[in-house]
Amino acid sequence: PSEPAPTVVPAEPSGGPSFWRGVRRVLRGVFVAGVAVLGAAIVAGLSVDLGPSLKKRAEAAASKQIERPFRMGGLSVKLLTGDFVVEDVEIDGLHEGDRPFFKAKSVVLDVPWWSILQRDLIVRSVQLTDWDMLVETHPDGRHNFPKFTSDKPRTGPRVFTTTVQSVRAGRGRFTYEDHEGSTWSVTAPNIDIVIT
Repeated sequence: PSEPAPTVVPAEPSGGPSFWRGVRRVLRGVFVAGVAVLGAAIVAGLSVDLGPSLKKRAEAAASKQIERPFRMGGLSVKLLTGDFVVEDVEIDGLHEGDRPFFKAKSVVLDVPWWSILQRDLIVRSVQLTDWDMLVETHPDGRHNFPKFTSDKPRTGPRVFTTTVQSVRAGRGRFTYEDHEGSTWSVTAPNIDIVIT
């Protein structure tokens, strides 16, 4: 008996239906990944304004701590990272009407939320940009540097322990003016300070 002739299945021509199904599947995957990356970037960039009430309370607390008027233009938190963003910071000079002691366009604080709940406030990083500091000394020994620590003795247990792990202050300018006798000054522009 003669054997049946083998069945020959013709090869699918290049660009057939299964080829285009594969291309569509790859393109769909690339599109979904692109949308996910774009969405994450948008959420990371979004911030929530913490409102005038909280901003006013923060200004009052800082002013009381340094015994000098402290102002900020805005206070917000980034949704994805939880970073606090303080904009247009200004600390007044020694007397009303004096030039500001300190100004900064932006201050970003990386504070993990869980550290606040444990009463051990950890500030992972502080980033200042576009800052300007003016230090002045006067003939009677006065200077315009604020007091960042309190002289009052602490009573009772400490409510919070604060740890700052790193500070970076970029694009800054420091000016020193000595008003004792013949006035002289030094200005140092383009300062980038890193403290760890």
